Amino acid sequence: MNQMQQFIQQYNTLCLEYHSSQDLLMIELYASLLTLPIILVLFYLFRNKIKSLYNRLWFYLFKNSILVSKRDRDTTFKGILIGIFIVMSVFSFGVIVIHAETKQGFSEMLLLNENGAVGGYTSNVIPGQLIEYNVLVENHEGKPMFYKLSVILQNSSTGDNETITSSYKVLSNNQQWKVPINFTVSNTGNYKIIFILYYYNSSESKFEKTNLFTQTFLTVK
Repeated sequence: MNQMQQFIQQYNTLCLEYHSSQDLLMIELYASLLTLPIILVLFYLFRNKIKSLYNRLWFYLFKNSILVSKRDRDTTFKGILIGIFIVMSVFSFGVIVIHAETKQGFSEMLLLNENGAVGGYTSNVIPGQLIEYNVLVENHEGKPMFYKLSVILQNSSTGDNETITSSYKVLSNNQQWKVPINFTVSNTGNYKIIFILYYYNSSESKFEKTNLFTQTFLTVK
């Protein structure tokens, strides 16, 4: 198994775990939605037994106290039912709101200099001098992602492109990936360094652009 196959296998495993967790969340949602009507139906079907049990419990707890009228006991019983109904309604509504909240997922890519900060990128070097960058990729898509980062050196005079490196990484949600980029340029001239981020489309079995890219300029003289 080559490295690319290992990446794809890792990605598929994380996706399987993600979809399993989503299925559990849906089961939790449906269970929460059904809890209140089920409780109401059970109360209705067994209302006489529940009321009888309540009266026995009331008598056991307050048999040495001042007698309470049947009307007062019924009022208290109805109050308890209303309280249970309110609590379960609030709980079900809260679960619905949490699950219904939709967040727009996104990926993020930042170009950093050799010290790991934004800005202050190397812009003037001599032939053969080591050039260093860092690229920070973050996954906020809400699901696992398989990324490919390509770095392209473009000659501003001729328009010729040369792929310096391509790196790959599988990230779980909210994970980040810091990629060190090191290379040299032998020929003098003006260059554009382009950083392009791709994601793996499992249904098409290929990488597609994420619309995230950045660039910086370099003069070699």
